[in-house]
Amino acid sequence: MAVTAGSSVSLVSAPQVPGGDQVVPVLQAQDGSFIGTTCRYCAPGYGDMVAFDASGTVRWIVPNDTPQIATADGGVIGQSGITYDQNGNVTGQGALPGQYSWTGNWYGVSGDPTTVAIAFPFINLADSFTAFVGGNASGNGTANKPATKTVQQLIAQTALSYVGSQNWNEASGDLQCNIFVQHVLLSAGAQAPVSSSLRSWTKYELGLSSSPYYPALASDWAKPSTDLKCWHNVPALTNTLGPDYPAEHAVPGDVIAEAINYRDASGHVGVVAGPQQTVSADSASWCFPPYSPAGTIDISNFGFRPDSWLDPYTNPTTGQPCRTTGLMSNAVVKRFVCQ
Repeated sequence: MAVTAGSSVSLVSAPQVPGGDQVVPVLQAQDGSFIGTTCRYCAPGYGDMVAFDASGTVRWIVPNDTPQIATADGGVIGQSGITYDQNGNVTGQGALPGQYSWTGNWYGVSGDPTTVAIAFPFINLADSFTAFVGGNASGNGTANKPATKTVQQLIAQTALSYVGSQNWNEASGDLQCNIFVQHVLLSAGAQAPVSSSLRSWTKYELGLSSSPYYPALASDWAKPSTDLKCWHNVPALTNTLGPDYPAEHAVPGDVIAEAINYRDASGHVGVVAGPQQTVSADSASWCFPPYSPAGTIDISNFGFRPDSWLDPYTNPTTGQPCRTTGLMSNAVVKRFVCQ
């Protein structure tokens, strides 16, 4: 086995497996090690899956499966649909994977043969140059490092750069949290979902609007059962001993939202910028220090508040807490997944 670094090449011992079979690298794992197979020309699911490092040391072997996708937790998904951790231990079983698309969707081929969408758990891809069989979502052999993490980081950094801005304040009377999120996503080069309605289409057809579409509303982001193209729901874990919420698994660059039945809005939405930190156009910013105009971009714990949370600041007019929403149990988190 040869290891290259720049223009230099060094030879190391190839991975040694029982029977002396040849090991063929297939995927690069999150930590830079490799996952291959001992049965290059066998039917899928009938080879042995082998994990090894750059020195050729074998870490683990799983019989009768072949690697399909490397995941961000150091594990791998096999051709069987079984998920494994970084030590080769089984962690779950999904549907047969089929083809994973550039937009984070799964597709299979039915018997007729018609391409059909199939269900499979949310996937966090490994940040490596060969997270997919075939190098990328097209499987054309070109190594492709997923862009998702770079885009997520840029989204968070862009959101943070606007903290303190009053460009989205509510002087016009309109709540603009969704407008702010759209601006951040587009500035970071990410796809920004849009919505439409019968009313917006009617205005467009009558020439009263330049487009029938408008930035996805907070309620669109807050639908737990709906993906928004490149933005997929981050699920809670199952089989946990206590309550588990999507917000507990949020990372910088995610979008977090809650559907709230306001008189003039459908909810609130912002961008996750760090642990329990949400950047958003905050309607309550006038009610607590530093007492900025409503809609000022600030950092809060919106979406991460426990059910017992009580705002320490009160509305001077009503005596009621400034904020009563943003509970973790109501938050929906969506993550950019396009490659």
